[in-house]
Amino acid sequence: MSLGKLIGRGNTAEVFELCNKEVLKLFYEKIPFEYIEKEYETSRVINQLGIPSPNVRELTELDNKWGIIYEKIIGRSFTQVLSSQPLSLKKMLTSLRIYKLHSTERERINCLLKKNTFPETSLEPTC
Repeated sequence: MSLGKLIGRGNTAEVFELCNKEVLKLFYEKIPFEYIEKEYETSRVINQLGIPSPNVRELTELDNKWGIIYEKIIGRSFTQVLSSQPLSLKKMLTSLRIYKLHSTERERINCLLKKNTFPETSLEPTC
């Protein structure tokens, strides 16, 4: 796997383009595998619940670092939209109801993870 352009950097990982349809969120070595695995499993459940989010493809290891391959989404980030249209904050806050849904669904997600009752997602690469 060859990494493309670095397109994002955060507290836990960097995000690289893989191809025109996928990205790799590559976690820093200091991030515990359990955290990464939990994010991967949570992303799978969120996909299965139909919550709008990038499709998760697979958990992978590269150069002694763990990463998650996601569907690449084209568009502006929340920060970019807010900085260019500060008066649209109210509309964006309505869109952020998913955060509340995610918080209230945490128990349900954990239950699904424990029971492994959600359908498998396709892990076939789309590149």
